[in-house]
Amino acid sequence: MQYRPRQFNTGLSLIVDPAAQQEADFKLDDPGVYKGWDALIMPANGSYVAYTSSDDMLELYLNREAKVGLLWYGNPADRPSWMSDWQAGSTVKAGGKTYTVFLKNLPAGKNLLHGIDRKAGRIYTVLLAEKDGTPTPTPAVPSGHDLPQPNAYCPDWVAERYTVRLGGKVYPTWKPQIDPVYWCYFGNEHGSDPAQFPQIKALLDSGSLKIPFGNVEDAGNATPMCVSCHQQRLGKSVVKSPPQTFKLFALDDRQGHLWVVKFQLGSSNRARLCQRHHEYGVWAFDRSTGEMLAALQFAPDFGPALNASVGNNTYYKPDLCPDNLDIPMNGEVGRRRIPLISVNGYETWQPSFPRQLGFFGYGRAYNLDNPITRCSDERDAQGFYTCNQARKTSSAYNKGESRWFIIPGGDQPDGGFGIDASRAMATGNFCTNVLGTELRDCGAADAVPQYIKPGIRILHKDQFRWIPYDPWWVEYRPVPSGSVNFEGHNLENALRDPN
Repeated sequence: MQYRPRQFNTGLSLIVDPAAQQEADFKLDDPGVYKGWDALIMPANGSYVAYTSSDDMLELYLNREAKVGLLWYGNPADRPSWMSDWQAGSTVKAGGKTYTVFLKNLPAGKNLLHGIDRKAGRIYTVLLAEKDGTPTPTPAVPSGHDLPQPNAYCPDWVAERYTVRLGGKVYPTWKPQIDPVYWCYFGNEHGSDPAQFPQIKALLDSGSLKIPFGNVEDAGNATPMCVSCHQQRLGKSVVKSPPQTFKLFALDDRQGHLWVVKFQLGSSNRARLCQRHHEYGVWAFDRSTGEMLAALQFAPDFGPALNASVGNNTYYKPDLCPDNLDIPMNGEVGRRRIPLISVNGYETWQPSFPRQLGFFGYGRAYNLDNPITRCSDERDAQGFYTCNQARKTSSAYNKGESRWFIIPGGDQPDGGFGIDASRAMATGNFCTNVLGTELRDCGAADAVPQYIKPGIRILHKDQFRWIPYDPWWVEYRPVPSGSVNFEGHNLENALRDPN
C-alpha cells in the first residue's frame, strides 16, 4: 500500500509499483470533486481479488472522524453486500474510464474494510477527507523551516523532534519510519513503538519513562570497556553507534507483564563482528496497573563472532580483530552467529545477562531472518573464515530486517527468562558500571542508572517464537515454533542504506 496525503490529483498513479505488479501504469485522469483528497492506494490485483465479503482486508485507523470514499472499479450496481450502506457519490476518470466513488463517514479508531467479493478486477482505492468533505489541511511548520514533502525524505529538523533529555544530554529516541504529521520518510526504522500500549504511553507522555539511544555508550566512553575489539586499537573504548542501529521490541507476555527491550542491533556492516559490547535495555511493567517494575540498561558481552553457516562453534578470524579466536564460549558471555553470503540462514544475537541485576533463566536469543549484509566467503592461509567483506543480502526484503526472538529452554522446568529482586545486588534506584556487574556512585562518569522494584519476581516462560505482528506499531506476538513468515520493516519503500 501507499498513502498519498492531499495528492488525489490528475496524473496520480493508482498502482503502488507497476513494474512489480507486472502491469501497465494506471493513472488518474480527472479527480472531480475529490481533488486534493488523501489517497490510500491498495494492491491492484493478485490474490486480493479472490477475497470474499466476509474477509477483513484492511484495518484502517483514523485519529478523527473522516469522510471516506471507495473508488470502485467494478459495476456500481454490483458490489459486495457490506458496501450496501455506502452512498454513491460523484464519479472520477482514470485510465480512460469513468468510475463511481462510494462514500461513508467513519469514526475515529479502528475501522474494518472488507474484500471485493470477486465483483471487480481491481481493489478499490481509499479516499479520505475531513468529515465535511474538505481536503485535509497542510500541516503547519515551525518558523524558519521548510515544509516537508509527503512521500519524500524528511529534513533533519523533523527527526530532531524525536529526542529525550537525560542527565543534561539530548539523545535520539524511537521514531516511526514515516512521520505521521508530515508523512515524510526518515529512511530507517527502530522496530516497536513503545507507546502502542496505553499503560506505557502514559509514562512516556508524563516524562517518567525515557528510552534514550546511546546513553550507555556515553558512559562506556568514560572508561575502557571493550575487552577485545578493534575499536580499542583505534583509541576508543566504544564506537558511537548511529541511531538507526537501535531497535525496540515491545510485547505483552500474556503472563501479566509488558516489556520494552532496547537493543543496539545493526547488520549493515562487518564492524559487528568485532564490537563485543552493544547497548541493551529492559523495561518491565505490570500490565494491569502500568507500574514500572524494572528499568535496566547495560552493555552485555556478546562474546565471539561465529559462522552461522558452517557450525555453532566455527569462529571467524577478521583482519580487524583476529583475537576473536581467543574469546572463550561459556555462560558468562553471549555470541553473535553471522551467516555467509553463499548460504541461506538467519543471524542470531544472544546477549549475556548480568546476574548481578537479578536476571535468571535462559535469556533471549534474537534472530534476523534477513540481515542487511552477510559475510564474504574468503578464508586465510590457515583455513579460517575472515569475513573480510560485508556483502549485501540479495533478498526480496533487501531493506530493513525481519527480526524475531525466542527464549532458549523456555519449555524446560527451570526455563524462561526473568528478573528476581532477591538475586540482585541492589533494588530501588541505584547505579552500576556500564556492564551492569558492579555498583557505582551515581555521580561517577561511567555510572548507569538502574531500577528494580523491591520484592519483584518476573518470569516470562514460553516456548514460542515472538514475531512482529505488523510493520507500523511492530507489536511482538507469539507463534508456535516452525515456519515464521512475515515481511520486512520497509513501509512504502522508505528505508535507505545503511539501516
